[in-house]
Amino acid sequence: QLELIVGSEVLNDPKGAHYRAKEWIINEDPLQLSSEDSNLIQRYLLAVVYFKLHEEGDWLSCNAPTEDDPDDFCLFQKLINIYPQEYRSIAWYRWLSGNHECSWAGLFCDEFFQLRTIDLVGQDISGTLPAELTFLPFLQGISLAWNKIHGTLPTDFGDMPHLLNFELHYNQLTGTISGEWARAKNLQLFNVAANEISGALPHEFGGMSNLKGLFLYENIMTGPFPEELTQLSLLTYARIQRNFFTGTIPSEVGLLSPRELWVHRMPLEGSLPPEIGDMGDILDLRLHETSINGTLPEEIWQLTKLFRLDLFNTEITGT
Repeated sequence: QLELIVGSEVLNDPKGAHYRAKEWIINEDPLQLSSEDSNLIQRYLLAVVYFKLHEEGDWLSCNAPTEDDPDDFCLFQKLINIYPQEYRSIAWYRWLSGNHECSWAGLFCDEFFQLRTIDLVGQDISGTLPAELTFLPFLQGISLAWNKIHGTLPTDFGDMPHLLNFELHYNQLTGTISGEWARAKNLQLFNVAANEISGALPHEFGGMSNLKGLFLYENIMTGPFPEELTQLSLLTYARIQRNFFTGTIPSEVGLLSPRELWVHRMPLEGSLPPEIGDMGDILDLRLHETSINGTLPEEIWQLTKLFRLDLFNTEITGT
């Protein structure tokens, strides 16, 4: 079964994570699953993920049992506050322990013991994002923010039919965002903020009709203001500030009804379109530290729900 998923060459490479996971499943796993067990593939793939994300060092908490520390129980250090950094200890089971993999720290399964979410935020994890996560057919959420994950975003994640939330902000990702990500039609949250991602937002993103949260801030992305945003009718939170997008804010922005639109600290120019007054649900609009100019359109007073408007260090004139 394992060969059908990953191929015999990868499975039998003694230097790779797949081989280590296979050896663990066969020789060390206390559960000693057989080919008839329904969770064999899931458990094997998670073991691969574990070994791949340990090639550069241990995690902050809940690493696999060892001879010196054989207890299956662990205290998972859950990140609950960023500034100042604060953790809360939660009793859980170690990865690669003798318990069902759904009970390993940071994993959440449904009533059928199918993995739905992996949440390992702030665990000091290094390495590249394992493409093996795409083989987990029911996975809906991937939360690996505030780690040290590097490399590029694998394009295969666009083929995950149930993926809803993807959160890898505050890592060390590089490269560009491929248009193939837009195949993840059910994706609702895409957060890759505070990495080193470059290039433009692919035009295919305009077809991601279920996207509600788009967080690209604090990268090194370039190109014109991403008009693809204006095609996302459900977009509620858009934070794309502190990149290098240029040009003007298009009039089509009035088609949106976000609660937050943050486009500050970028080389944007031109005047604000009067259609900005059509964003009736917006609460927080940040345009500061740009080269936006002209007068403030009267239509902006139509935004009765607006509680924060930042315009400082722009070239906007008038009252």
